[in-house]
Amino acid sequence: MQSGQTLAQLLGPYRSEAVGEAAGTTRQTAHSWKTGSALPDVRFLPALATLLRIDLADLTRAVADESAQRASAVA
Repeated sequence: MQSGQTLAQLLGPYRSEAVGEAAGTTRQTAHSWKTGSALPDVRFLPALATLLRIDLADLTRAVADESAQRASAVA
């Protein structure tokens, strides 16, 4: 995982159906992650880390950073 990569970039090569199935959620929810319009709840991160074959700590940190950036952009 490269520094600064967003979850949407990481999920880009995967079909929404595959992401949703791997994470145990709907295609629509997975699509919102893929487009960057939403970030996953922490409970989905272990499954996403497995799907993406990246370290859970790295993914958690990336999602937290992305969330903080969004919050500061709104403030």
